[in-house]
Amino acid sequence: MLNRRLSSIVMTTLIAGTSGPAKADFASWRQSWDQPQPSDRVSHRVSHRAPSEPPGPRATPLPFARPPNFQLPAELPTDTSLATATLSRALTAGLATGPRLQIGSVTIETTKLNGLYQTRNYTPIFVTGQGLSAAATAVREVLQALPAQHGLIATDYWGNELNSRWTSADPQSLCELELLLAHSALQLASDLDNGRTNPHDPTQNIADIELPKRTFKDYSGLNAAIGGPATDPQQVAIALNAFAPQSFAYTRLTAELALLQSVKSSGGWAPLAAIKKPLAVGMQDPDIPLIRQRLVDLGLLADASQRNNVSAVYDSGLAQAVMAFQKANQQNSDGIIGRGTFTALGISLDHRIDQLRAVLERWRILPHDLGKEYIFVDLAHQTFKLYDESSTATSTATTTATTTATTTATTTA
Repeated sequence: MLNRRLSSIVMTTLIAGTSGPAKADFASWRQSWDQPQPSDRVSHRVSHRAPSEPPGPRATPLPFARPPNFQLPAELPTDTSLATATLSRALTAGLATGPRLQIGSVTIETTKLNGLYQTRNYTPIFVTGQGLSAAATAVREVLQALPAQHGLIATDYWGNELNSRWTSADPQSLCELELLLAHSALQLASDLDNGRTNPHDPTQNIADIELPKRTFKDYSGLNAAIGGPATDPQQVAIALNAFAPQSFAYTRLTAELALLQSVKSSGGWAPLAAIKKPLAVGMQDPDIPLIRQRLVDLGLLADASQRNNVSAVYDSGLAQAVMAFQKANQQNSDGIIGRGTFTALGISLDHRIDQLRAVLERWRILPHDLGKEYIFVDLAHQTFKLYDESSTATSTATTTATTTATTTATTTA
């Protein structure tokens, strides 16, 4: 029986041509990521009706303040317990200044950080009497590297305010660095868990998702990830990765993103020339090696060694990959590279990467637990698949159906 908890799932395919994720405007999503996210309501409904509720008002941020009647010393005590007590008093006071506080150009929501520090009785995570802890160094490395693996922007989590305080030794800067590090780690965990985009914000123009923003509340889990005994960056990264969706589809998307990012760092794709005539098996064209490279990078040509094949002959092995590409793009799967197939193949590497970023964000917005059985709907291609993951976490679709009249699929008992 299907999981009755889900009403419908609306998603798009991994590889697409001019529909589905190819239309995803990642830049517009990126611009709205720093907007207020007012809704804490939880909903499992996904539809293609545009949201209408505007973002809520923002409180005026207050500057980071020292505790009343308490002056931070010029230097922290070298005694660990005394330094911890001093910093704890400063953190408690700073987080009690109001709903938001301002540290340089960074606005911090104190409610969220209070939730984290309450789990540890306001004991500092990253600062000691001897300076920065090993956890601070580990979290710094993770904040600089992990976001890109999920299609997020690293500078949203590690920026100038952290850099400028990293080597400071005065207690005020150390207190600010403590809060900035905790804020960035919390923001990353929240974005992996719930998505950075607010689908309830109409300015983002996400026409096929209406899913109110969820609120991050796993402060104990975050404390264990960044404030526990793990001081190795790899261990911290594994712990933070656990906040992201653990589905087979999300894992596959991150692997494809890593591959395309690697291709880009190695020089990217050379542009394809304008097609002169349709290409069939046995024909020759100077763009055939470039097409072969792209299909390897898109995961449709399994033999990775073919990426270095410079033959201009359109062979049968390449034709199989072309037909898979055509099928994914809802084209006639005849293996002939005509104008439509050539145009889809010509989509730039940057645009393909942005497609993956947008689809990863859609997965983060969705509830992570879809159940062992769920329906995956591709509105652009008017297809749906029934997934059954009851036997293995990496199983693929067990049933595939196509419809020309229905654009959503609703689970039934």
